[in-house]
Amino acid sequence: MATNRPKENEGIKRPRVARLTASAARLNRAVREGDIARAELALRSHPDSPHHIVDPSLAWLEGALEKVRPSLLSYEGVVGVGLGFRASKGTQTREPCITVFVKKKVSQDQLSKKRHRALPKFKRIDRRTIKIDVVQFGELQPHAGIGDDIGPMTSRLAGTIGLFARDTLSNVTVAITAMHVSGVREVPSPVVTSIDFSTPSRLTNGSSPLFARLIRGTMSQIDAAKLELLNPHSTGGLIPGLGPIAGWRPLTYPGDMQTTVFMFGAVSGLTQGFITNTSMDLLSDNLKSTIIVNIPSEPGDSGAVLVDSQRFVLGFLVGEGNAALGRNLRIFCPAGLVFGMLGCDIP
Repeated sequence: MATNRPKENEGIKRPRVARLTASAARLNRAVREGDIARAELALRSHPDSPHHIVDPSLAWLEGALEKVRPSLLSYEGVVGVGLGFRASKGTQTREPCITVFVKKKVSQDQLSKKRHRALPKFKRIDRRTIKIDVVQFGELQPHAGIGDDIGPMTSRLAGTIGLFARDTLSNVTVAITAMHVSGVREVPSPVVTSIDFSTPSRLTNGSSPLFARLIRGTMSQIDAAKLELLNPHSTGGLIPGLGPIAGWRPLTYPGDMQTTVFMFGAVSGLTQGFITNTSMDLLSDNLKSTIIVNIPSEPGDSGAVLVDSQRFVLGFLVGEGNAALGRNLRIFCPAGLVFGMLGCDIP
């Protein structure tokens, strides 16, 4: 005789679906709120704005970093210090910490033999315990190489046009790239007042005509340069594969940690990765508040623009750490600092 016994789990099916639907709606709201917040950051930013912003709830951690920064930088082999998320068994968690980049990780025995101090695993500051994450980084390897889009007309160096911007004084269109591509550290200087650039680079085409003139650039705090164009009407504002640039914005901590980002390099083309550190001072290379990103790149991509999923510019590629334990750790100068020091902005 047939019965009307309810099917297994039927009584809890609807409540489960309702909870799942509510969770999906909450996730959708969070994504939309994140998009709106990033757009507001871009809208309210200008070249004199802060290029890195820490969430007020973690202001204490930023203050702690400033207190311990000189001490941590005094350890042998340390190349950079900044805020990050702690890694556990090779996986990045969402636990805030202080990240220390070192040239090479060595054992306690090796440190003892060399009479070097071991970095602490944590610091106690203002009654708070702050964990310290040590990352093997190596030394900065600038990305200047063969087969690129832009380079000086008198040497075999090359890099990438990051984007086109507006000079805030002359209002003319300028191109942004990495300063190390020029082969000098500072322009203008008592020795060099400008450098002629061609595109493609002389490595790609030995007879490339004059494209632009490097009029200002530095490798102090940033590694970036602006070039005044010979024909400003021959430029384009589209990132291949992504679309037009929407503007630029500062980075936030921890809001931008693990954020998906994109880069377009002359050699690599369009690549995708995620942010591992939003502001890292690499004092050994005289670079301030760099963005560390896990993303593939190739020599010749130097100067490439880094954008988020909404096509807001975040920074410009400098190079990579040459001992990052298999990770694609790349160094970018923050857009706000670059624009502020070079005197330009995105129109």
